[in-house]
Amino acid sequence: MKRKNKINPDTKLRIVTWKWKGSTIHPKKKIYFTSEHVNKLVSMLKRHLSMPYEVVCITDDPAGLDPSVRPIELWKDFAHLGGCYRRLKLFSKEMSSLIGPRMVSIDLDLIICGDVTPLFSRAEDFIIWGEHEREHPYCGALWIMDAGCRPDVWDTFTGKDLPDKKGGTDQAVINKLLYPYEMMWTKDNGIYNYNRDVKLYPKQVKLSEKVRRKERIREIESVVTTVSAEAREQSKKAKEDKLHADLRMKKMITKAVNKKVKDLEKKRRVEADQFLRVYGRGGTGKLPDNARIIFFNGSYDPSQPELQAECPWVKEHWR
Repeated sequence: MKRKNKINPDTKLRIVTWKWKGSTIHPKKKIYFTSEHVNKLVSMLKRHLSMPYEVVCITDDPAGLDPSVRPIELWKDFAHLGGCYRRLKLFSKEMSSLIGPRMVSIDLDLIICGDVTPLFSRAEDFIIWGEHEREHPYCGALWIMDAGCRPDVWDTFTGKDLPDKKGGTDQAVINKLLYPYEMMWTKDNGIYNYNRDVKLYPKQVKLSEKVRRKERIREIESVVTTVSAEAREQSKKAKEDKLHADLRMKKMITKAVNKKVKDLEKKRRVEADQFLRVYGRGGTGKLPDNARIIFFNGSYDPSQPELQAECPWVKEHWR
């Protein structure tokens, strides 16, 4: 049964975001997150959130932040692990006194393009963005909670036996401990992943059938060459005449090629499934009609001029 708490309408919601100095540039986006990202978030919230709130930035570099933002010094817990493991401390009970009684954790690589008040005024004690069809259903880019409502996420984390980083760092821990028990926001609520749901993929990304056929032919030709050599060697050892040697070769090649075709088809299905799990089905490249928030994971960021040129709606809303 889902747990619900009533929210005091006079309680100010804290919108918590994160910015710290990395030793290297973001490996996929090729950028640094800066105070500009935080200030753009502040501006977007002013346009699209109509309830009492305060923006909090947990950071080791508050320079350049909008005066309305309350900076909190970034703690060092589990900093040595890299990634975003230290964000898990937001689940600790002490956050009530440090930040406030109710908070949203939100990433900076996003645009807000619609009213988010219906998302953030809900009463459940914990909600997270996610999709069941994803390999890692819960996404650490966005969640809302009453302070200390899931303390085990922090209290049980030791920094050992870490989950597979392919599912993220803090995100992987959240999935391991909380899935599938929590309420989720999904595309139905207007939250989208640009890579999976919006981006219009060119044919070459999905690997065109023409390329597939060429790869298939090459692999089958390789099988024929290998099996032919094996057949000739076996016929030679058996001292077979040309007729029987040819029959042996034909039989061996037919069996090997049939097996290879089945293996290639299985590989194609697996690759297609992996593509959908990672990239989703993509979209039209246009902003969905019900969109409220678009997150840009992987190599994309709304600050990138090339992305703004490809999708003018990014520049329109990232301001």
